[in-house]
Amino acid sequence: AAPLALRLAAPVFVHFHSSELTARSRRHLRLWRTLGVRMEFFAVSDFSKGLLEGSEVRDLVRATLPNPVDTSVQFAVREQPHRPFRVGFVGSKSPNKGLHLLVSIAGLLRDEDVEWHVFGIDLRPTAPPYVARCLRSIKHRGLEDRFRWWGKFDDVKGVYVDVDALLVPSGLESQPRVALEAMASGLPVVATRVGGLPEVVI
Repeated sequence: AAPLALRLAAPVFVHFHSSELTARSRRHLRLWRTLGVRMEFFAVSDFSKGLLEGSEVRDLVRATLPNPVDTSVQFAVREQPHRPFRVGFVGSKSPNKGLHLLVSIAGLLRDEDVEWHVFGIDLRPTAPPYVARCLRSIKHRGLEDRFRWWGKFDDVKGVYVDVDALLVPSGLESQPRVALEAMASGLPVVATRVGGLPEVVI
């Protein structure tokens, strides 16, 4: 983006989604400033805005601009919960998304009539190492029949109508869109109190 911005003499609008500023990101920001790229930063959450305000571009931070949710989309809402009650997880294979914490919670609720529906993680052809460790933990706890693995998906509306609540057990987040979409669909959301999550999940 920087070379094109310089060539066109155009400003760069940066919508900052990250939950951390890595050393690599800081190097890029310093380089862009050195090159004279005109930048303006809009953070996705107050948490992310605080990260930027503690960095080399604090004077370029303009405002908080949350993730949008298309309110014209009609999310289907169930009148009655499923039996067993279905708790959804929408995430990736990244350890930061907290699949291991979900497994621990499932162990604590083993005597309850609950199923755990996992969207966004493919187990084929082979599960990534972190996911494989979670699978072993599920097997060790005797919970294999409680988990449903749906892999990647295209229709997010279908995900939310298939579950009764959403769990967001992330280790760190700026502002996950899944929490906003789930609430827009009428689902209760339970989340870890980290990063920007407390700004949207009370």
